[in-house]
Amino acid sequence: MAIKIMHTADNHIGMKFSNKEYPQKVKEKLLEERLNALKRIVDNANETHCHFLVIAGDLFDSVNVKSGDIKATVKILNSFAGEAVLIVPGNHDFFESSSGTLWDKFHKEADEQKLFILSEYAPQEFNIKDQKLVFFPACCKSKHSEENMIGWVAKETLEPEAINIGIAHGNVEGMGLDEREKYFNMKPQELKDSKLDFWLLGHIHVPYPKTSVSTNPGYFMPATHTPDGWDRKHGGYCWLIEVDEKKSIKADLIETGSIKFFDLKWQLNSLDDFEKLVMELNSLDKLNSMLRIELNGRLKMEDLAKARNKLQQLNDEFLFFQSNDLLNEYIDQAYINALYPNDSIPHQLLSSLISADDDGLALQLANELIEKSKL
Repeated sequence: MAIKIMHTADNHIGMKFSNKEYPQKVKEKLLEERLNALKRIVDNANETHCHFLVIAGDLFDSVNVKSGDIKATVKILNSFAGEAVLIVPGNHDFFESSSGTLWDKFHKEADEQKLFILSEYAPQEFNIKDQKLVFFPACCKSKHSEENMIGWVAKETLEPEAINIGIAHGNVEGMGLDEREKYFNMKPQELKDSKLDFWLLGHIHVPYPKTSVSTNPGYFMPATHTPDGWDRKHGGYCWLIEVDEKKSIKADLIETGSIKFFDLKWQLNSLDDFEKLVMELNSLDKLNSMLRIELNGRLKMEDLAKARNKLQQLNDEFLFFQSNDLLNEYIDQAYINALYPNDSIPHQLLSSLISADDDGLALQLANELIEKSKL
């Protein structure tokens, strides 16, 4: 029979976005989304009858998250209907065994028959009907480390008839920047030398592989389950992995986030250009869109006023809207005639530039200098 595993990581529950200049209501929405996206993963796992839900580190954003976030997370994970939820602490939510710490609080809330915090470097065995699975966890017990935690796995004797799966958190050489090797850096060859059937990893916030696969890539990274900034162009993912008794693999990359970040640049030189922009913005799910937009170009005075008025309306329609307005007024003869007397030096200068200045940059600069000279 095929074993189904839902694989997620880097959920960062409790992320405060305190270093972001967002309105408080936006921060609250982003914080809530991290829990909502986790619930979508569990719901999807239940709907697809997954046997295991694996969380490969950084379920929480820090070891000091609020008790309410811990309780809300446990409640969601307790609703998983499969065999077990397997959690490996990452470098943000590293494992501490003392009383009152994150995982002690988590354990007190969790269903002990369902949720397993894999804090020991030892194989964890499960049997699904006649299929044996052995998980090899490599949790983090500190924020940083120059060494990864997977070295012990290569020393283990593997059962060839079992499906042997590693779970670890840390950078994979070549996938992320770790010049000082602070983030439990793993070499692809180390993962391969472990002789496990495949690894479920966390830490890198983009997916690997980048698309669904029907072959074994050796290891999987699910990315964050919902994006947390403009450097995340994806919509948030998890993996649904099926492995059969012959150890053949089919893995689907599933989008799980509802909020998306957009960073746009538009050149506007006519009202038609602006209307095309508005059409694109109207196609977005505005209530769940974080938008930054830079506008360049030149518009006639009346068109510029219309554009800026519409931008103000859009500001109220998006979850977050930030506009860098670099638009200028389009300077033509009518503009010059309306602003300067016919016999004035500014009128003569700007009129002479109209025919000589193809791109309008010199004309724009000259007008700005004239305006500044009035001050």
